[in-house]
Amino acid sequence: MSAPASEEAKEKKPRSAAASLLSDIVALAIKLAVIFVVFWLIFHYIFGYQRYLSSNMNPSLRDGDLVLYYRLDQKYSAGDIAVFSYHGRSLMARVVAAEGDTVDFDENGMLINGARVQEDDIPYETTMFEEGVTFPVHVGIKQIFVLGDNRPHATDSRVFGCVDLEDVEGKVIGLLRRRNL
Repeated sequence: MSAPASEEAKEKKPRSAAASLLSDIVALAIKLAVIFVVFWLIFHYIFGYQRYLSSNMNPSLRDGDLVLYYRLDQKYSAGDIAVFSYHGRSLMARVVAAEGDTVDFDENGMLINGARVQEDDIPYETTMFEEGVTFPVHVGIKQIFVLGDNRPHATDSRVFGCVDLEDVEGKVIGLLRRRNL
């Protein structure tokens, strides 16, 4: 009977401090790796973020703002800010018309489906450019029509037409203002 007791004593031998520290470090490294992978998956497939580097959306977005957008929502309505790709560049602009809408201009401004658009938050007059698409424009299936808030200087759907939803990266859901950083 004394033989099994001595084997139990060998098995319950305390670990050295170095081995304990090493196992704690490995466990911490595994936890940090799991957290990193989870964050990477969340910000690669569900959310996105990028620094806004343009003047198309002034004053709503300012050069240097950090923008957070949601990738999974493919339903856009007037007023949403969309992040989309155009000629390899990532742009942001406000959705003014969605699938099935007709956008037109007259001497008094923009018309959506024949109704005058009142945009109280936009400090600039909305006019069409001499160069660009021909109006009226019918927004096709799985497309949106976008305008930058800095209407006189924005590169938007008045220049390149409707944006296909497959080129839209997401809908802006938040931003972090740059404060002289």
